[in-house]
Amino acid sequence: MKKIVIQNPNLNHGELAGHPIELSPESALRRQELIGKRLAVQVSPLPGEGLPDLFLRAVIRNGYQLSSTAWRLLPGGTYRSVFAHRNFVDLHFDDQTMADFLGTPTGAADVEPLRYSRLSNGVFSFFGAATKISNLAAHRRVSPRFLAQSGYQKAIWSFLPIGFDPANREYLLDRCPVCNVELMFGPTLGLCFCHGCVDPNDPTKGIVDLREHPQELVDLESYENLDFACSLIDPALDAKRDATRSLHPDLRIVERGQIFEFIAIIGRLLDEADGNRGLTSVSPSSLHNATAAVRDWPSGVMEVGDKISRCLEASGL
Repeated sequence: MKKIVIQNPNLNHGELAGHPIELSPESALRRQELIGKRLAVQVSPLPGEGLPDLFLRAVIRNGYQLSSTAWRLLPGGTYRSVFAHRNFVDLHFDDQTMADFLGTPTGAADVEPLRYSRLSNGVFSFFGAATKISNLAAHRRVSPRFLAQSGYQKAIWSFLPIGFDPANREYLLDRCPVCNVELMFGPTLGLCFCHGCVDPNDPTKGIVDLREHPQELVDLESYENLDFACSLIDPALDAKRDATRSLHPDLRIVERGQIFEFIAIIGRLLDEADGNRGLTSVSPSSLHNATAAVRDWPSGVMEVGDKISRCLEASGL
């Protein structure tokens, strides 16, 4: 009989090391009752994970190299060739079914806050913040430093307007530093490895460890505005926070996701005015300046608007 370990939920090494770990006697009993219905190795949500990240971690912990293989094991699951955060909007599986399949300790309550729900055409709820579905990356982006320290993937990395990890401010890596293949959700050799660089003697083993390729850190004189912008959207922070209460009264009635969208639009215009067109993410400097302008509403936005207009006119746009 396996020994069940009752461990502090704040200690993640047991969960990530793959050992049987339970948060309470109730969760131990629940997982025991789910044998035959859940994956062999269960998972518990970790801070900042989205449902796609949790699902991918479960796939890897259970030894699958293709997410589609595990997907077909879900009750009612069909073949799915593409896996990314965008594909988890409007899932037809209910919270309880997904929680039981993954073996999460509490059940539906574990999955419900991680679910991406469509709010309107092209708009969904990202941990309570309304934002565009097009803001979700179709591929993986990772912070090698965070992977080395914590060992799991965060949902905020999939949010395209932000190109760095809000906690350590490391620029995100989205291609293998060796073979340059785009990191994907479907085929996998582990969260920390490139799926394209394979050991010739063992097709299940990756040979490029992303943790060994740390990226540069964002370098600004002040990070206050970056932290404010990220606080509007980062699920690793308290979802009940009211980051907009420090804004001008005109803006306090606007939902935090919409405030971030406003900041991102200004940031992209600033990048374009500086000649940086076609960037996947808003540059940190433009995100800083755009946030500063919104926090100094209305004069700040008027000033930055004048700058954008002058630069675009000078470039003939």
